[in-house]
Amino acid sequence: MAISSSRCVKAANKASPEKIASVAGLTGKVTLGTNEFTVRVDHGSTLASDDAIRDAIWALWEANMREMTVPSSFGWNPTEKKKELFHRHSRHILLLREDANPQAGENDPEIIAFAHFRFEHEDDEDLLYCYELQVADAFRRRGIGRFIVEKLAMIGKHWRMQKIMLTVLKENESARHMYAKLGFILDPCSPDDECELEGQENTTEEDRPHIDYEILSKDL
Repeated sequence: MAISSSRCVKAANKASPEKIASVAGLTGKVTLGTNEFTVRVDHGSTLASDDAIRDAIWALWEANMREMTVPSSFGWNPTEKKKELFHRHSRHILLLREDANPQAGENDPEIIAFAHFRFEHEDDEDLLYCYELQVADAFRRRGIGRFIVEKLAMIGKHWRMQKIMLTVLKENESARHMYAKLGFILDPCSPDDECELEGQENTTEEDRPHIDYEILSKDL
């Protein structure tokens, strides 16, 4: 019997971190370029008691996005952003490098990249929505972004999602360029799409609200 769209999302949201990791091969170590990383999958709920990982995720997001987010239409609201990042329906792919901390006499986890995604049903479509894909500046242009998107596609296909969707600030030109190379296009629900501008034909460009982000998608 075919699984309905809503049931696909419900089934995906019940999947454990271990199941998601198994489906996408996100366990143990992975070598990208000349670097070896530990990969893992977490749920927002499982991170509730892991302050070190939560702090590392937030530190990477803030380092990459604060400068662009403060003047944007999204605004700067750490409390709300953390609620979004660590919501119980949030799923995370983490790439970590274990670096020794001689002063502490122990190893501290260093997150060099992460994806935050959720399974959602919107406008009669089942989606894997990628809320964040962040890579530390020192590790960019090494295929990490492509690696993560490929894993998201594997996860989405397994649970019969129809597309991967994401939001990107127009100012973030490097991210937009990467997504274009990976096959993402402007989604019909993006505010800049012609369908979304219907009814505004008689207004000038100056009178239309300024949209500083795009919604992109990639069919699975």
